[in-house]
Amino acid sequence: MKKNLMDSKSILTGYITTLVDEHSFRLKGTGPTESHLGCDFYPDEQYILCYTPKKYIKKILNSYDQTYGKWPKAAHSPLINSEHPELDTSLRVTQRE
Repeated sequence: MKKNLMDSKSILTGYITTLVDEHSFRLKGTGPTESHLGCDFYPDEQYILCYTPKKYIKKILNSYDQTYGKWPKAAHSPLINSEHPELDTSLRVTQRE
């Protein structure tokens, strides 16, 4: 897996180098992607690219702390293993005349 990620990086780096050196393009932000819209990019243990909103969550928690003077109570997401929600199979409500 690491080899595939490294191959992708080298291919992309080659394209960028060609555009800048041979075609005189001026490109911004061609370095490694670290964050986008408050979310972080990183490879996990198996070198699979992951996208998580860690920076956004920290910003929201700090805002909550400044507004209410305390941290919000803990919540679990996704569902805890012991929870088993059921599918709603009831009939749809239709509009009455």
